[in-house]
Amino acid sequence: MKRLDLTINGKLNTKHTKIFEDICSKNISSFTTLIGKISLNYKNNLDWHLSLPASRNTLISDLFYYFCLVIFAKKILYDEKEIDEIYVDTPSIKNIITSIDNNIKISVKKNDNVFNKSIDFFFLIAFTFHQILKRSFQLIIARAINQKNNYKIDTPINLIDTYVIPGFYSKDRYYSGLWESLTSEEKKQTYFLPTIAYTKSKNMIKAYKELRNSKRPFLIKEDFLKFSDIIYSVFHCIRIRSIKLDSILFDNINITSLFENELKKRSGYHLAIEGLLNFRFLKRLKKAKIDIKVLLDWWESQASDKGLHRGMKVFFPHSNVIGYLGYAPRNMELQLLPSIHETNNFLVPKYIAVIGKGLIKNLKFLNPEQNVISAPAFRYQYLWNNYNKINKTPVFNILVALPITFEDTIYILNVVKKYFDMENKKNCNILIKLHPTMSKNMLQRKFNYKFPKEFKLIFGSAKDYMLTANVIISSMSIVCLESLALGIPVILVKRPHGLNFNPIPHEIKEDLWKQCVNEIDIHSAINNFKNRDNFEIKRHNKIASEIRKNYFEPITRKGIANLLDLN
Repeated sequence: MKRLDLTINGKLNTKHTKIFEDICSKNISSFTTLIGKISLNYKNNLDWHLSLPASRNTLISDLFYYFCLVIFAKKILYDEKEIDEIYVDTPSIKNIITSIDNNIKISVKKNDNVFNKSIDFFFLIAFTFHQILKRSFQLIIARAINQKNNYKIDTPINLIDTYVIPGFYSKDRYYSGLWESLTSEEKKQTYFLPTIAYTKSKNMIKAYKELRNSKRPFLIKEDFLKFSDIIYSVFHCIRIRSIKLDSILFDNINITSLFENELKKRSGYHLAIEGLLNFRFLKRLKKAKIDIKVLLDWWESQASDKGLHRGMKVFFPHSNVIGYLGYAPRNMELQLLPSIHETNNFLVPKYIAVIGKGLIKNLKFLNPEQNVISAPAFRYQYLWNNYNKINKTPVFNILVALPITFEDTIYILNVVKKYFDMENKKNCNILIKLHPTMSKNMLQRKFNYKFPKEFKLIFGSAKDYMLTANVIISSMSIVCLESLALGIPVILVKRPHGLNFNPIPHEIKEDLWKQCVNEIDIHSAINNFKNRDNFEIKRHNKIASEIRKNYFEPITRKGIANLLDLN
């Protein structure tokens, strides 16, 4: 009996993986066009535009994956008649595939995200109530902390959107070097607009105290928002479920249920609420008669960003709006490819600034008319300062830079552990760098094995350890491209299932980097990089120099002036 596992954590064989990846690459435009057609019915409905199915955000939404999976299933069932049984995640996927071939046996695996209606309603009410309490508490705390000033602003300002997280409430993590490069007069006109993230309620007091006492001026949203804005924004969770979708067909297959299920997923509600709060904040700012000359948005095309841009169009239509993409996009991050329907609905900025000229072309893939410019790579200026200062030690250092997703983190660690078990452990150190959003306790609870004593958990910034690394092992992380820019070989661990989020631009051919599937591939790649001769090292350093030039623009006064329209 030949079975096909189409669950989201299922593994396909090499042949099927190639077919599925090819389908994903070829259907980005068709998927985006479909979203655009659906959005025509909701042009003035901001709840829809900030919803999970409209987001095309493949990092938090499985919609594109399932969309491609349906196309894949149709092709395999047509080409390979010997398939006897298919495993799927949900009843809706089962019904869709059954409509393609009603003779195939389909088994639905347990899916924790599928609830009956009464339980789902209970969790929805609980989530909504929790969000109201949490965000109201945040507003009260923000106002309870004494304000540094009363915002006596009588000239148009430059507003810089940013995120603040533990360890970086007042310290700049996103635009390193920008503030220091401004003149005294420009600083008087510039404010940072913080969104507090990854912070527990008990730490909110600390966060707002740091923001209030920072040398950089912050414009605190909660100083302008009202409780009614919180209620309106949080009730997105209720309103979005009242949307009734018309029948959605693709290639004569009814896939309406995929979109209906996505509308109900609570994983998309947090960002939508943030986007609506951003929209309402701009409305309050307008009423306070504070004008914006330039909005520089830390742009990742999230629902929070879309709320900002829609608000700028409604309340500050004559202001200059720039989205700053502060990292190199990964393959399959569809949300970072602006679409024509998003432009028509004022959900993306007029200008998008990327950190290197080599990234411009890809961002114009879906909309050639999108304005994309190159700007300083603020977070990565150390690459220009340290590319010739790499210090190698007698011990072979392997830096494992773990990605943001928990499942990928565990998979990488298990593969590295298997590699380590088959390797000569002498003269070899393995440094484990957690993603900033992951705790040590969380990781060690889920890791299948006891940590070998040679595995050293390290903390702080990855760049502090990269300069002594002989090889970097990672997946999905921008650290991969940083390493290549320093001339440090990279081993990219391919995900065993789902979409392949390759963080290395396709223009950079496999040479200084290798994509690996298992410990045997890693062993081979590391031996290859260990045995490089001086000629090959020089050639790799030349590649690194080109990567720096194309993907990490240095900080210059001209670059900053262009970004903030200071000329």
